[in-house]
Amino acid sequence: MIKLNNKIRNKYDKTKQQLGKWLKPIYIYRNRLTELRKEEFFSIKQERLIYSCPLDEKKRKNLAKIPLSNRFRKYIELTRPHVLHVGVTTHCNLSCTACPTGTGTLGRATKHLDFDLYCQTVDSLRDSLLFMLFWDWGEPLLHPRLAEMIRHAGKSGIRTVISTHGSLKYSDKKIEELVLAQPDNVIVCVDGADQETYQTYRRGGQLTKVLQTIKQLVKTKERLGKSLPLIEFRSLATKGTEQQMPELLKLAQESGADLFSVKTLRPFDFRGTDVDENLVPDNQSLSRYEYAGDKPVAATRKTNNLSGQLDCGKPLHAPTLNADGTLAFCSYAQYEDEFFGTLINKSFDSVWKGQLSRSRRTHFLESNGSKSCENCYFRFEPMPTIIHQVILRPLPDGISAEAPQSIESFLSLFPISK
Repeated sequence: MIKLNNKIRNKYDKTKQQLGKWLKPIYIYRNRLTELRKEEFFSIKQERLIYSCPLDEKKRKNLAKIPLSNRFRKYIELTRPHVLHVGVTTHCNLSCTACPTGTGTLGRATKHLDFDLYCQTVDSLRDSLLFMLFWDWGEPLLHPRLAEMIRHAGKSGIRTVISTHGSLKYSDKKIEELVLAQPDNVIVCVDGADQETYQTYRRGGQLTKVLQTIKQLVKTKERLGKSLPLIEFRSLATKGTEQQMPELLKLAQESGADLFSVKTLRPFDFRGTDVDENLVPDNQSLSRYEYAGDKPVAATRKTNNLSGQLDCGKPLHAPTLNADGTLAFCSYAQYEDEFFGTLINKSFDSVWKGQLSRSRRTHFLESNGSKSCENCYFRFEPMPTIIHQVILRPLPDGISAEAPQSIESFLSLFPISK
């Protein structure tokens, strides 16, 4: 009798343990949903800016279901992305040194994202999307319907960010359309305080046009009485710009931008060649990587940050929609098993929730990443790529800086040479 009772008890304990394992994500979901219902906004951090994204009940439920999806993904996908990276075009008029479009190594057709396909995708994700980024391997403002894309996203309270090189001559009408579309942030990349330095990286670009673009945006926003977009004057830290930081800040102030930021360089040219020696600053505080020697040479680059447990949720919650209509793990996806499929003539859910996509996400997690992750700086929580944020004007409501600096504190790091 005692042996029988022990067997029954062991079986009961085992069943209880298994049931608890299955029910735990449901408890987490309920608790998470309760917490989210107390909040009107969900914070998303992107390049050290924090965006307060408005919530409704459906978006709360999608976020709360994330632990359920993680548990049951082999059988069913229960969530949709809450962030979408949109590669609106692969057209570009520049030949930037560390860009696969600029070096001709992207390996994709040169085209704009189909507007109808884009709208269908956004419509499918209105109950989940909180945030969208409009840039990839091309110049977003070359897409003839970019302003319409921004407006279409804004109808559902989706916050939007654009990054542009700004080195085109834009009509006042085009700038007005963009401002009226109300993106949350327009990042304009200004990678040199003079033309000679600027064109070292932005080959084919003209600094005067970039500065004019920023001034057009500022003037139009003020004329229309809009608080958005935030206008971010961004400079890439290179061997040329490391001595020009005070001058770049001054240009940002004179242009009327709201924020001046400095970003570190990704030292690859996508042709199997590294550009450390030619482009990476000697000042290691401005470099994305540490180097064993005195000079930034690829062979001495320390890549310890590439080891460790994967900490990336892009294939799970923040995929990339490419200009050709394919849905990918992220912007850096290159290999077949890093793509979920094409959205051309297919619904988003049929691709995202299909068995192939679920198995590729599961494999991504079980394998601690995919092949493109092997040399990715973002494979786990890295040092920020935005290393300076200087507030020039009060930021709009709903947007805050993670590590704001004053003009004085920035200049103390980069004293003006006499």
